[in-house]
Amino acid sequence: MSTTIDSILTSTGAPGRAALIIPDFGWEEWLVFGSVLAISVAIGIFFGCFGKKNQTNEEYLLGGRTMNPVPVALSLLCSYVSSITLLGTPVEIYMYGIQLSMVLIAYIPLTISLAFVYVPIYFQLQYISIYEYLEDRYSRFLRIVCSVINIIYGIFFMSLVVYAPALALKLVTGIDHRIMVAVIFLVCIFYSSIGGFKAVLWTDSLQAVIMVVSTAIVVIVGTSKLGGVSEVWKMADSTNRLNFFNFDVDPRTRHTFWTAVVGGYFQWLPMYANQAQIQRYVSLPNYRSVYIALGINLLGLFVLMGMTYFCGLVIFATYFTCDPILTKDIAAADQILPLFVAQTLEEYPGLPGLFVAGITCAALSTVSSGVNALAASVVEDYVKKWRPTWNDTKLAWVSKGIATATGFLSFGFVFIAEQMGNIFTAATSLFGIFGGPTFGVFICGMFFPWTNNLGVSLALLISVAFMSFLGVGQTVYNNRGDLPLQFKDLDMSCPADPNNGTFAGFIEREYDWKNKDWDALTQIFSISPLWYPCYGIISSVVLGLIFSFIFHKPSKVRPMESRLFIPIVLKLWKKICPGKLVGFVKFTKEELLENPELGGSSNSNEGFDGSYSPKKQSVISAPHLINDHVNNNGKNEG
Repeated sequence: MSTTIDSILTSTGAPGRAALIIPDFGWEEWLVFGSVLAISVAIGIFFGCFGKKNQTNEEYLLGGRTMNPVPVALSLLCSYVSSITLLGTPVEIYMYGIQLSMVLIAYIPLTISLAFVYVPIYFQLQYISIYEYLEDRYSRFLRIVCSVINIIYGIFFMSLVVYAPALALKLVTGIDHRIMVAVIFLVCIFYSSIGGFKAVLWTDSLQAVIMVVSTAIVVIVGTSKLGGVSEVWKMADSTNRLNFFNFDVDPRTRHTFWTAVVGGYFQWLPMYANQAQIQRYVSLPNYRSVYIALGINLLGLFVLMGMTYFCGLVIFATYFTCDPILTKDIAAADQILPLFVAQTLEEYPGLPGLFVAGITCAALSTVSSGVNALAASVVEDYVKKWRPTWNDTKLAWVSKGIATATGFLSFGFVFIAEQMGNIFTAATSLFGIFGGPTFGVFICGMFFPWTNNLGVSLALLISVAFMSFLGVGQTVYNNRGDLPLQFKDLDMSCPADPNNGTFAGFIEREYDWKNKDWDALTQIFSISPLWYPCYGIISSVVLGLIFSFIFHKPSKVRPMESRLFIPIVLKLWKKICPGKLVGFVKFTKEELLENPELGGSSNSNEGFDGSYSPKKQSVISAPHLINDHVNNNGKNEG
């Protein structure tokens, strides 16, 4: 039974009865959908041609660092609440229950960590490319390796988030998904490349509002047709889908309290502390604006993701006795939300178009953020090194060209995304392979002064290889139908074949899946993909610490400026083990005066033998930030 059901869950073939059920996509729907695309294009044209033009590379990539916190907050929200999240999350709730919604708890420590741990150091350093940090902290080699990994992951991820709404559009409109992929990419590439960061930010703001409104309408209409929240709750409870507090510690269990809260924290943290998001933080004029943006974003996450989780229960209640996945009414599980919308909102002209627009907005915002971030990374990490004499105006034009090129390159990878099965699982695995290990490298650098280049570089390569083994192995085993299934009970009492009236029957999940005599590889590849980002981060950090200890050579230690470490963490190390910091961290005179136990003047710049040449402090566009936020940590005392 496993192989048959799993092949249905990941099928990419043609749907069975869906074509007989989906209503026409009328002119009202096309009007709503087309208007969203047209407005996005208009915003790009305005900022690229009529507004304050992007004369410099910093204006093009960061909006001149004078952005308002409200559009930044909305952009933070929709940049990584992608089409994959909106389409894949309800499927997870539908199949496995409400346990995943406990991720909402993780958003609180996530926001606190960003506000007081991670954002302060980036705001202090004011990098355009976050990978510049790795060169300052470790080496040019590590900067290039992590930058390349980011480029590969970014291109693949953008292809996934566009492929997802294209499938939704195909089901609702009947138009081939490849055509819709091309349309979405062309629109996104146009407005993000011509309008730059400001166009991306303001289109993100519009798209965030559309995402929230469209999701709310779907949930409200769907719930009212079922008779209210109590009916939805009752049907979910009858199949054990209200499993909020499953404390199973087995990592193979797909959804538990721990995978949601702990795994969810480590999944979302790198997503909110990566190149695209850091650009948004440093585009703000001061810390107060950062706190406002993060607060609005937290509220938005609760509202949007909360509705998305509940939407999964509403869909289950709607198809309580007639599961459309196993009856092959749809080609793959990812299409269940579009099917639900098409059938639930068909009597409300224009609303199906609003839903499609909401899913498309999620894709547009992620891709526009992605191409802008990749442009920043390529220009800062490579172009400036190859052509150091180019002025800022020329670099701005290069950034536009790179944004366009990466968009088209990502479009080509859509055809690979078609073969990756369930998009939610594929995106989570992909992020675990690339995002987790690289974020672990930043943690090693910012948290632990005694880590070194050789140790961290080896840790990164081994961690990526290990996570690739897990991710690729699970994808292969899952597509072959060799992994044990964990989905909740599904009822197919409706006719599986409308022509002869046969019934598919009742499908019960394999409650004894843990007790089967699975082989070692199956056990390993059964680990929940929600743990992948966490495993990637932990493996990178732990191996980085171990290898740094093994390859530690006191004679080759290169003391780092204190500004390269997270302020609150460095303050903690000063209290715990001040003596251990001597030789690893170069403190300012003021810091040494405040903490005599750090070694006095012997640890100041004057005491150096000349083997260390400090990097030049990054330029800060907003002059008032120098006094407020850089302090003496960023000064070269030598």
